[in-house]
Amino acid sequence: MFVKLFNIKLFMSSWRHPKVETRINAVTKLNPDKPSDAKKLWLIATLDHDLEVRKRAVQQLNNPEQLFQLLGSNDLSEIDICEEMIQAVLCRLSDLYQSKQVTLAQLEQLNKEQLATLLCVSSDATLHDRFFTAIDAEPMLALLAMKGAIALTRQRAAAQVDQDDLLQQVGAHAKEHDKAVYKLIRQQQKDKQQKQLEQQSAQQACDELILQMSDLISKQDAHFEARYHHLLQHWSEVSDHATDKQQEAFTQAQGDIQHLLLQHHELQQQEAEKQALTKRSQEQLQDLENQVHEILLSEKLPSADKLGQVHTALHQLSSHLPSQDLETLAVVEQALNSLLTLVEEQASFHQIQAQIDQSSTVEELASSMDQLAQFLQPFKDWPTHFALPAQLKLCRDQLVHLKKQRTDLEAQQHQAQELQQQQQQAIIAEKELLCVAMEALIDIEMPATEKAQQVRRLQQQWKELDQQANSSIKPLWDRFHHASQDAYAPCEQHFKEQSKIRAWNLSQREQICELLEAYYDSLDWSNPDWQAVEHILKKAKKEWRDFSPVDRAPGKAVQERFNQLLNHANTHLNQYRQECAQAKQDIVDEATQLASVPEADFAIATQRFKELQQGWKAIGSAEHKQERHLWKAFREQGDLLFSRLGSHQQQQRSQEEQEARLLCVRLEILLNQPSPEADQYLRMEYQMERLEQALETPTEEEQYSESARLKEQWRSGEFDIRFPELNERFQQLLDSPELGH
Repeated sequence: MFVKLFNIKLFMSSWRHPKVETRINAVTKLNPDKPSDAKKLWLIATLDHDLEVRKRAVQQLNNPEQLFQLLGSNDLSEIDICEEMIQAVLCRLSDLYQSKQVTLAQLEQLNKEQLATLLCVSSDATLHDRFFTAIDAEPMLALLAMKGAIALTRQRAAAQVDQDDLLQQVGAHAKEHDKAVYKLIRQQQKDKQQKQLEQQSAQQACDELILQMSDLISKQDAHFEARYHHLLQHWSEVSDHATDKQQEAFTQAQGDIQHLLLQHHELQQQEAEKQALTKRSQEQLQDLENQVHEILLSEKLPSADKLGQVHTALHQLSSHLPSQDLETLAVVEQALNSLLTLVEEQASFHQIQAQIDQSSTVEELASSMDQLAQFLQPFKDWPTHFALPAQLKLCRDQLVHLKKQRTDLEAQQHQAQELQQQQQQAIIAEKELLCVAMEALIDIEMPATEKAQQVRRLQQQWKELDQQANSSIKPLWDRFHHASQDAYAPCEQHFKEQSKIRAWNLSQREQICELLEAYYDSLDWSNPDWQAVEHILKKAKKEWRDFSPVDRAPGKAVQERFNQLLNHANTHLNQYRQECAQAKQDIVDEATQLASVPEADFAIATQRFKELQQGWKAIGSAEHKQERHLWKAFREQGDLLFSRLGSHQQQQRSQEEQEARLLCVRLEILLNQPSPEADQYLRMEYQMERLEQALETPTEEEQYSESARLKEQWRSGEFDIRFPELNERFQQLLDSPELGH
């Protein structure tokens, strides 16, 4: 019933047309994002009797659930799903994955056969990396090797195919379509054949080794064990290819040989024990002799207990040695006795070493030499067969070194005495020159400060000479000291006067602090005259610098007091400057709005900008850097407004008329009179320049001088002839009562 209804409806629209080409064209025009078109696409994909139409509808579907339903529709008899249809569905899922409408998690729902088909139709490398490892069946791997969408997947799949029939099938396909895969398949087939040949060769080698093992058991010779290990080495190389029967035969032969080897080793061990018994005494003697050699070569001496143990072992050995070794035994025993003596005298050794380290005079060196000679006396007959212990060698070397050191020290002392005498004579000569220089300084006329510096310089040189050597001679010192006092006498009065000046400066600085404190107490910091505050602080800083220098200690305390007063005022000033900065920022913001008004509002904007200029003058100064930044912004907005206003009004005027009007405006500003509306932009621009230059209101005398300059510029430009109307306006201003004549 449903199918009949569907066939009837085919005549109702183009996607139901009997012609396949018409339906395909209609399907292409359907929009999957529209619910109605999406429903039509689903009906076409599931019910249309033509495969190409259904595949085209699948390519238009955007609903992943419908696509997965098509893949799992084995139980829906009304849907015809073939291999080409499955490929179309999987191809569409790949497209939706690339547009992020389908996730990897959703694609993981596919079975392995569908995943293999997906990798055949999709060129997305991410899908291949994610799902290739999930495909392990060789038929599916063979399919991927032949039809995988990307070359890397085809090669990876081909590398995992092992069955002969599949290798043959993939090779035949790749020979015509994929040379890289074809080379891989050919190489795998060659490797497999080579592996089979190697397996056969290895098994033949196993049989040969088993025969050689049997022959080795029957024919034992001097190289029996070496030949056995050689056969074991060869067996380890081919045993992986041996059959179970070969493994069993080799293991049996190996057991027989190991039993024979065990018997052979037991016989050798018995023979070795016999030989060891005959040589043990000589070996023990040699061992003890070697121990003594090692002890002597070691920098650290052994304990008395260890030497006693060696001595006991040596004594026990004496009854078992042949006569030719008794002389060696005596020499070893003599060396041991001397070592025991050396160990017992360790306290004396360290005491002598400490004494040597502290020896620095000739007498101390001689005492250390006597101690060393007495210490070495018991060891004068040390056996030459053994090396001398490190401590005894050290003591002998030290004795030689101390003799040389004492001789060198005696020579150095003699040279030092001669040098010291020469230095003392040189220093005495230099001190006599200093006395002469100080005495000459008494009669030299020079500024007191410079003379005091010269006196101190000569005194410092005297101190440096005293530090070089102890060559103090009282008469010479008295001469220098008296000359220093006489030379410095004229400087005392000068420094007393300087002290009075520093005291006066200090008192004036204290007075400045008191005046500032009194001024601060009289101020209402909530509403002070900030200009007066800044003026007083500036004047106080100048006077503070004028009253200099002062004594360091009291001056430091007054300086801290003055700094605290400045910081107190600066705290309030900084707050005031921030308020001024905010107020000027508000003016800049409003000026920014005025600069962009339409031409119809130029009159209102220019009037308001003049008010802002007056407001700017009334506001105090912000911090210097911030003030420059705000003024630059205000000036830029003013220039923008003037430029627009000027461009608007200058279209009708010549350059000469502009100059004439500017002279009128300057005279009106000088007389504090209004300008016509047409010249407001000139007035505002000129006022901005005066505001930037921080010009004050001119005095009466300055007014007269400025008006005279303007009158001369008007005459020289012949504006009275060329612009009669402006000349009348200019002459009226000159006749104004505000301008004193």
